[in-house]
Amino acid sequence: MLPEPVTVQPVQIVEPTKLIVPEKSTLKEHVTSDHVISKPIAKSNVNDTSIGKQIRPDQKSGNFYRQAITNLQQGRVAEAQANLTQALEANPANQEARLTLAGLLVDNKRNDEAKATLAAGLAISPEQSDFRMALARLQVEAGDRSGALNNLEQGLAYAKGNADYQSFLATLLQRAERHEEAINHYMAALSLNDANPNSLIGLGISLQAVGKLENAQEAFTRAQTSTTLSPELSLFVDQRLKQINQRLHR
Repeated sequence: MLPEPVTVQPVQIVEPTKLIVPEKSTLKEHVTSDHVISKPIAKSNVNDTSIGKQIRPDQKSGNFYRQAITNLQQGRVAEAQANLTQALEANPANQEARLTLAGLLVDNKRNDEAKATLAAGLAISPEQSDFRMALARLQVEAGDRSGALNNLEQGLAYAKGNADYQSFLATLLQRAERHEEAINHYMAALSLNDANPNSLIGLGISLQAVGKLENAQEAFTRAQTSTTLSPELSLFVDQRLKQINQRLHR
């Protein structure tokens, strides 16, 4: 029997017989200009001084960032990007500016620059799991699966309580055919959120791969009861259960 879950976000299927990829790890979720808040931003002058004193780098960076948001709201993307670059020059630790800039770069298909932007942010703040998952997604899309896996493994210490991160890491381990490790991380993801049938599907795939057919059957059966499965995933689960049942009843 599978351990009872204590309590990852939706995932979509990619290469159904091998891999489930967390949808929450798509770049549009983790690195996109769409995450910018839409409420009005207070006007500020990036060259302001405060009571005759030199403006601090973090204040200057914040002013450039706010100006960039205003430009984005007005559809002035090139100016926004310039402001974001200036914000990071003033204060490389401005995480909001870095994530927004990476999003703009991805939107403009400048993925190598986006990867460099995110990697620089991780060098400053290695605990930023959103940066790390976004970078991993870009690495996967560029065909660097081992780099993406190494990236996520390096940041695991900061993301043990993140269901999406655990599921994404499990997915990459599964693709690398490291199924026992994948099982552990799928279980960790399910212990944080048992409402995601797709993590159960990923778990079932790896359990089946290592010959734990009864456990795999239970995982797929639990996934089958979900009302949120797409028709494609539902068909995939049915096919897996048929395979397992045939092998168990020989």
